[in-house]
Amino acid sequence: MSAAPTAAGSVDAPSAIDAAPAAGSIAPIAADDEVGRAAFTWRLVMVLALVAGLVSDAHPLHFFTTQVSVIALGYFAVSLHLMVVRRTGAAPAPRLRGAIVLWLVATMLVSHVVDRGGENPIPGLLDASTPAELLANRSVFLLLYAVPVLALVDFVVFRPHGATRLRDLPLWLAFPAGYVVMAVGRALLLPEAPDRFPYGFLDPGDAGFVGVGLRALALGVGVAVIGAVLVAVDRMLRRLD
Repeated sequence: MSAAPTAAGSVDAPSAIDAAPAAGSIAPIAADDEVGRAAFTWRLVMVLALVAGLVSDAHPLHFFTTQVSVIALGYFAVSLHLMVVRRTGAAPAPRLRGAIVLWLVATMLVSHVVDRGGENPIPGLLDASTPAELLANRSVFLLLYAVPVLALVDFVVFRPHGATRLRDLPLWLAFPAGYVVMAVGRALLLPEAPDRFPYGFLDPGDAGFVGVGLRALALGVGVAVIGAVLVAVDRMLRRLD
């Protein structure tokens, strides 16, 4: 006897996304979801890059780069798990993904332009005075350049799109602002601590902490602009999907 048709006239059979994978195969995403499988692979590469960058050299937690990298690692590792459980390529908590992408991209730009003066990082990947320095250069490159680019591509290419709003920006900016307050407080309370000022723009120098505040404000405006661009791109991609 044939299966009874549904209201739409189709046979009531399990969909491809609900079907169990064949024995002995690995199918974290539905077999017909090529974009989802590509997203899974991309995020797996990102997780591996984050792990390699974090464990291949010392990255103290009082550096913003380290904090953001740990957060990104947690988010994308959980994303991989949820993608397997839900068998979908869509990123979970897309507004959180937007925040993490903003933090990663802002860290890359501030480090490259402000702290390193636009110095080309590629030569340091191929040549250094010691093997330890070479490893450190590659570790920093993974966290400061490779991972932010991978995350930005993930944000643009893989769904969902259109979840972010301009009203998310204050929340996204709260973490970097809180870090500046924490870093300055640490410098005042622990003047003998290593890396008293983790980043050059936090060092009061001759301008004092008023100068630190003005520099932080200028950087905050720049980060807010980057965040607004990300939201605009996200909304545009939603219309194109």
